[in-house]
Amino acid sequence: MIEAVNTQMSAFVTMVDALEKQNNSLVEQANGQLDQVSKLTEDYHEKLADLAKDYKVNYKNKDANS
Repeated sequence: MIEAVNTQMSAFVTMVDALEKQNNSLVEQANGQLDQVSKLTEDYHEKLADLAKDYKVNYKNKDANS
C-alpha cells in the first residue's frame, strides 16, 4: 500500500507540472501512474481479503465496486 501512496503522490506532482507547463504528454504520464495506483490498491485489497479468510476474520472492502 505504501507503494500505491507514493505512486499517487508522484502522479499528483506530475499532474501539477503538466498543468503548469500545459504538457499533454505529462498528463498522460500522470494518468498512467494513477492507473498503476488503482491496480496496486486492488491487489492490496485482494491480498488482505485472502489473509482475512485464512484467519477467519470478516473483511469487506467498502470501496469495492461489487
